[in-house]
Amino acid sequence: MIAVALCFDAAQFLLSLTGAGAIFTIPIDVLAWLTFFVWFILVSGWSGMIERQFKRQATLAVAALIEAIPFLNIIPGWTLAIETTLLSQKAEKIVRGNNEDH
Repeated sequence: MIAVALCFDAAQFLLSLTGAGAIFTIPIDVLAWLTFFVWFILVSGWSGMIERQFKRQATLAVAALIEAIPFLNIIPGWTLAIETTLLSQKAEKIVRGNNEDH
Protein backbone atom coordinates (compact mmCIF):
# COMPACT_ATOMS: atom_id res chain seq x y z
CA MET A 1 0.00 0.00 0.00
CA ILE A 2 2.78 2.39 0.85
CA ALA A 3 4.46 1.79 -2.52
CA VAL A 4 1.20 2.60 -4.33
CA ALA A 5 0.77 5.73 -2.20
CA LEU A 6 4.30 6.77 -3.09
CA CYS A 7 3.45 6.35 -6.78
CA PHE A 8 0.38 8.58 -6.45
CA ASP A 9 2.41 11.18 -4.56
CA ALA A 10 5.26 11.04 -7.08
CA ALA A 11 2.84 11.50 -9.98
CA GLN A 12 1.29 14.53 -8.32
CA PHE A 13 4.69 15.94 -7.46
CA LEU A 14 5.91 15.64 -11.04
CA LEU A 15 2.70 17.12 -12.43
CA SER A 16 2.98 20.02 -9.98
CA LEU A 17 6.49 20.75 -11.18
CA THR A 18 5.28 20.95 -14.76
CA GLY A 19 2.29 23.10 -13.87
CA ALA A 20 -0.19 20.44 -14.98
CA GLY A 21 -0.94 19.54 -11.38
CA ALA A 22 -3.77 22.07 -11.20
CA ILE A 23 -5.57 20.20 -13.99
CA PHE A 24 -4.84 16.57 -13.12
CA THR A 25 -4.85 16.71 -9.32
CA ILE A 26 -8.54 16.01 -8.81
CA PRO A 27 -8.76 12.92 -11.08
CA ILE A 28 -5.63 11.46 -9.47
CA ASP A 29 -7.06 12.12 -6.00
CA VAL A 30 -10.35 10.44 -6.87
CA LEU A 31 -8.48 7.42 -8.23
CA ALA A 32 -6.21 7.29 -5.17
CA TRP A 33 -9.11 7.60 -2.73
CA LEU A 34 -11.09 4.87 -4.49
CA THR A 35 -8.03 2.64 -4.68
CA PHE A 36 -7.31 2.83 -0.96
CA PHE A 37 -10.98 2.69 0.06
CA VAL A 38 -11.50 -0.55 -1.87
CA TRP A 39 -8.14 -1.91 -0.73
CA PHE A 40 -8.98 -1.37 2.95
CA ILE A 41 -12.36 -3.06 2.42
CA LEU A 42 -10.65 -6.05 0.80
CA VAL A 43 -8.13 -6.28 3.63
CA SER A 44 -10.46 -5.85 6.60
CA GLY A 45 -13.86 -6.69 5.11
CA TRP A 46 -17.01 -4.63 5.41
CA SER A 47 -17.36 -5.19 9.14
CA GLY A 48 -13.81 -3.98 9.78
CA MET A 49 -14.35 -0.99 7.52
CA ILE A 50 -17.61 0.01 9.20
CA GLU A 51 -16.11 -0.52 12.65
CA ARG A 52 -13.30 1.98 12.03
CA GLN A 53 -14.86 3.85 9.13
CA PHE A 54 -14.78 7.37 10.55
CA LYS A 55 -11.10 7.28 11.44
CA ARG A 56 -10.05 5.86 8.07
CA GLN A 57 -12.36 8.11 6.10
CA ALA A 58 -11.13 11.17 7.97
CA THR A 59 -7.52 10.22 7.27
CA LEU A 60 -8.21 9.61 3.58
CA ALA A 61 -10.26 12.84 3.35
CA VAL A 62 -7.42 14.91 4.84
CA ALA A 63 -4.99 13.33 2.38
CA ALA A 64 -7.35 14.06 -0.53
CA LEU A 65 -7.72 17.67 0.63
CA ILE A 66 -3.95 18.16 0.90
CA GLU A 67 -3.40 16.56 -2.49
CA ALA A 68 -6.22 18.52 -4.17
CA ILE A 69 -4.56 21.88 -3.53
CA PRO A 70 -2.04 22.72 -6.25
CA PHE A 71 1.54 23.09 -5.01
CA LEU A 72 0.48 21.90 -1.55
CA ASN A 73 0.22 18.47 -3.13
CA ILE A 74 4.01 18.36 -3.13
CA ILE A 75 3.58 17.09 0.44
CA PRO A 76 3.31 13.28 0.30
CA GLY A 77 -0.23 13.27 1.72
CA TRP A 78 -1.26 9.84 0.47
CA THR A 79 1.88 8.21 1.81
CA LEU A 80 1.47 9.85 5.21
CA ALA A 81 -2.21 8.92 5.36
CA ILE A 82 -1.60 5.28 4.50
CA GLU A 83 1.32 5.00 6.93
CA THR A 84 -0.81 6.57 9.68
CA THR A 85 -3.69 4.20 8.98
CA LEU A 86 -1.49 1.11 8.85
CA LEU A 87 0.30 2.07 12.08
CA SER A 88 -3.07 2.70 13.73
CA GLN A 89 -4.28 -0.74 12.66
CA LYS A 90 -1.13 -2.37 13.98
CA ALA A 91 -1.51 -0.56 17.31
CA GLU A 92 -5.15 -1.67 17.55
CA LYS A 93 -4.14 -5.28 16.95
CA ILE A 94 -1.47 -5.06 19.65
CA VAL A 95 -3.89 -3.51 22.14
CA ARG A 96 -6.59 -6.11 21.33
CA GLY A 97 -4.02 -8.88 21.69
CA ASN A 98 -2.91 -7.60 25.10
CA ASN A 99 -6.52 -7.20 26.27
CA GLU A 100 -7.39 -10.74 25.24
CA ASP A 101 -4.58 -12.13 27.40
CA HIS A 102 -6.10 -10.70 30.58
